[in-house]
Amino acid sequence: MTVAINEKPLFSGGAAYRLGLAAGAGTALFLVYLMAAVGVMAESGYRGDLAYAGVLMALLGGAAVSRLRAPALSDTMFATALAIVGVCVLAVVGGVHERAATSVAELIGLNAMFALGFAVSGLLLRWAAPAER
Repeated sequence: MTVAINEKPLFSGGAAYRLGLAAGAGTALFLVYLMAAVGVMAESGYRGDLAYAGVLMALLGGAAVSRLRAPALSDTMFATALAIVGVCVLAVVGGVHERAATSVAELIGLNAMFALGFAVSGLLLRWAAPAER
């Protein structure tokens, strides 16, 4: 006995692509805002925040090389999430949490939020990738 199930995807390929781009761009813009206004690692103007500028430059380079195509852009977003985790590890090892403006929990929580935003963007773009072929 066979049963025909008409499953509709939650998002079509185009909707997942647009949501993935929006999630990645929103996360990147929020990171830029925090770097400029408040300071991500410590107080505003802390030079350690320039590591995030390097991550964002790598993101822009990856987006340019991928020509905004979903499969390659998905890999770029996952690499960006991994780079954010790497910056967090270096900040904790480097003793940024010993400054008066931040703690280990704040540092890990904020970086986890940014890594999650880029990872969600990567997942949505990966979801849109088969529709692009």
